[in-house]
Amino acid sequence: MAQLGVEVHTHMPRGSDGRRVTARSKGKVERPFRTVKEAHEPGPWTPPLVVAQHHHLGTSMPSGASTPSRWISARCLLHWIDASTDTGHLNPDTAVASMTTEPRTWAYGDHVPDPGGRDLVGLKANWIVRSIAGRSCRRILDYGCGEGKHLDLIRQVAPAAARVGVDIRAPHRVADFKFHQLELDGSLPFSGGSFDTVISCDVLEHVASIEHSLDEIRRVLAIGGTFVGFVPLEGGVSPYSMLRVFSPNLYRNTKDHVRNLTQREMRQLLSARFRIVRLEYSYHFLGASMDAAFFASFKLPLIGRQIEEFWRGSENPYYRQSGVHATPSLLARMMTVANAVAYRESAMLRNVPIGACGLHFHVERMA
Repeated sequence: MAQLGVEVHTHMPRGSDGRRVTARSKGKVERPFRTVKEAHEPGPWTPPLVVAQHHHLGTSMPSGASTPSRWISARCLLHWIDASTDTGHLNPDTAVASMTTEPRTWAYGDHVPDPGGRDLVGLKANWIVRSIAGRSCRRILDYGCGEGKHLDLIRQVAPAAARVGVDIRAPHRVADFKFHQLELDGSLPFSGGSFDTVISCDVLEHVASIEHSLDEIRRVLAIGGTFVGFVPLEGGVSPYSMLRVFSPNLYRNTKDHVRNLTQREMRQLLSARFRIVRLEYSYHFLGASMDAAFFASFKLPLIGRQIEEFWRGSENPYYRQSGVHATPSLLARMMTVANAVAYRESAMLRNVPIGACGLHFHVERMA
């Protein structure tokens, strides 16, 4: 516990005679072992538990932590991460040890998205193409590039552009663009004004500090440069918030979304740093409801693991080149239909902010 920066003072109430220490007291504090025999018998190891009523933490517990034991569990997890991966940049107040799978194994698309595709992937790709059309793109940065699918798209529409991607995890494939692996704080290893275009899709909801990420993007963007991207808006009143009533960290554990943004919040974050050129909206009621329910299904007993394996695996037609099978599974066909419905809804309501849980933004850096 000392290595975690936690000082523990045990409290063992006196007995009725005022001198001896009892094995059990009013607070029902158990002895470590009931007998000497038990003390020397081998048994399964269990982590130490902290009874909050009878222990005092030498370091103050953050006000955001729901319970002392949960906070201490998070600190134990972070200490293990520090020792094994030498990262040490996570926040113990928000760390969660119940991710459905390890994010380091995720691959966010290994083929070029079709900007003419009538699905949500195509909708985002089309927004990028429309936003940079006619612009002189010499150096383009993809902030949170994943496997580099959007940089592959840029190669088709701006073949002369120098393409650079950054992420906290390296691509699973050999990248044909310049890649820089970032520290967890998201600071960029570039001088100011290095890029005339920055793109970032489905990334800002994952970062520890969106404010810092936007500040860094603004710093490396040249004056008059373009920042284009997409961010989900899962805060406020939405299908996501309704399902989070049952599990507050539901989408952190299934999608690694650490920030539930609202439209007002995202507009303020952007307008404080950039000039807003154009905004469009997607994931309205049908799209958001299907997306919220789909990722919540990862937590279902019996079938949840199979659904997530489909999403992360090679059969997913939206993330994998090999996902197009001669005979798609029932789940793949259902996903295709759901995407088509959500696409039509979003295309029809793209200028309607009411009820939208997705924001497509095109902003510019001013002097």
